[in-house]
Amino acid sequence: MKNDASSVAKMAVTLLCLSTAVTSCDNYKEPEPVETHYVSLTELNRDTIVSVANDKLSNSVSFVMEGSISKLAILKFSNDTSFAEKSGIALAPGALSSMPFSLGDFVGERLYIQYLPLSDSTSGTIKIGVVFQ
Repeated sequence: MKNDASSVAKMAVTLLCLSTAVTSCDNYKEPEPVETHYVSLTELNRDTIVSVANDKLSNSVSFVMEGSISKLAILKFSNDTSFAEKSGIALAPGALSSMPFSLGDFVGERLYIQYLPLSDSTSGTIKIGVVFQ
């Protein structure tokens, strides 16, 4: 008889867990698809500022780059055009890897990207993928 009571208790716990799992699925919402905004830089011999709208007011942003560059350049990132925050990376000459990098604690309706070549004879193309998270 102990085994019957134990089996009934186990079955009751199992049914309780199963009903809880099924009920919690009622509120499941599929995640929004990841949206990547692409920015292309083609005149790499000139200072350039581009902006991307942060429509969902996300607080983190990540980047992926591809392309190539002939000489050293700098990319800066900011939530305004003053670029007062010291956030940026150096781009070494050659092919740009698609290694992603990100900025945490981003606040703003727009992301501004400033491209600064260190030489007037810099050439190549850069494509930057921007993902707000």
